[in-house]
Amino acid sequence: RRCQALLARAGGNRRAEVAALEALAGLQAMAGEAEAALQTADRAVAIADDLGANRQAALARQFAAAAAMLAGDPAAAERHLRWGIRVVERQGDTGMRSNLTADLAHVLHELGHREEALRQARTSRDLAADADLFAQVRWRGAAAKALAADGRLEEAARLAGEAVAIAGPTDMLAMRGDALLDLAAVALAAGRDGDAAAAAHAALELYLAKGNLPGATRARAAAAAARPTTSSQAA
Repeated sequence: RRCQALLARAGGNRRAEVAALEALAGLQAMAGEAEAALQTADRAVAIADDLGANRQAALARQFAAAAAMLAGDPAAAERHLRWGIRVVERQGDTGMRSNLTADLAHVLHELGHREEALRQARTSRDLAADADLFAQVRWRGAAAKALAADGRLEEAARLAGEAVAIAGPTDMLAMRGDALLDLAAVALAAGRDGDAAAAAHAALELYLAKGNLPGATRARAAAAAARPTTSSQAA
């Protein structure tokens, strides 16, 4: 409702329109309104692009990519993120680039491009400021999944645990849920089904608190994939 009110009051202020549309797209995606989210994100991208290939346009692409991922279209998310990365790289904006690159690493993992996902995660690591909690959490999660898929389970578990620890004190519920799902994926790859199930259930609680329905669906699927043994349940 607040986003719609901001749009009504924007009065031709295109930057205000973009900001409201970006937030609205994310909310629609979390509510499971995939088609509406993608249309809203496209509106934000179109307006931002008209304003120039700059940081704001790259940010609009990041929101569009997030909406695409929640709508189940990682290929579209990849296109948005690569466009944004090219723009901020030309401008020398390492902070924004670290965030976009971390997101790209997750998208590439989803698409099955695990080696490149790990390279992009490490690029984000090298660019990210220590205080940039989003990038610090996201690159670790992406790297952890890629490493786990390669059988490097000890390093994967360390990074996934660090991501959860960094995200934990924040109020970013979706990011915390994502970090826990990354941890669940690593635990499952290591055969620690009980730990995977616990992380997935913790993620589910966060997604439900946020109202992130696609996230909740992913968390339920992760919990179902982890079938704890009797001994791990007792523990």
